[in-house]
Parts: sequence; C-alpha cells; structure tokens
Amino acid sequence: MKHILYTLFLALNLALAQTGSVSGTVKDKDTGEPLLGANVIVKGTDKGAATDLEGEFTILDIEAGDATVVVTYIGYEKQEREITINPGLTVMIDFELLPVAIERETYV
Repeated sequence: MKHILYTLFLALNLALAQTGSVSGTVKDKDTGEPLLGANVIVKGTDKGAATDLEGEFTILDIEAGDATVVVTYIGYEKQEREITINPGLTVMIDFELLPVAIERETYV
C-alpha cells in the first residue's frame, strides 16, 4: 500500500510540474498609471485574467513551452509578447500600452 501511495504522489507531482504561470503588470505608457480591467490571455488557450486595481495579473496552469501573451484594453493598442513557460516557474512580464484615438462613425 505504501508503494502505491508513493507512486501516486510521484505521478501527481510530475503532472503538476508540466505547467507554469505568468504574472506582471499593465500600465499606460504615457502616464505610468495602472490599467484596471485590461484583458490578458494566452493566445490559443482558454487561459486568461483581468488586471486588478494595481494593473497586476497572474495566469496559472499554462502548459510548458512557447506561448504568446496578448493584452487588450479599450482605447489602447493591443500588444503581444512571446514567452517561454518553464515547468513549475513563473514568467514575469510587464506591458506598457499606448493610447489610441477611437474613431466614431457618422450616420447620415
């Protein structure tokens, strides 16, 4: 019984070690102010998060390997960055978004 429990524990640790995470901040490039509610996703997955009051985010359980992190926020340019997720580690990445003018359509 002891051997079976050890094997299950080892298998669980190996399974958990195949993922990592990404954390960081999203700020306005001009003012340095944090952007609350910016969308941060790992492209091609269902993994994502919204930034908090300090512009901070964390996305957990990302498969190890190369990934693209995409940040969007209304009124700002979208940014994408390539990262490498290592098993059991957290990648730290900060974004500074540039504001863009929002065009309005005129209906006649």
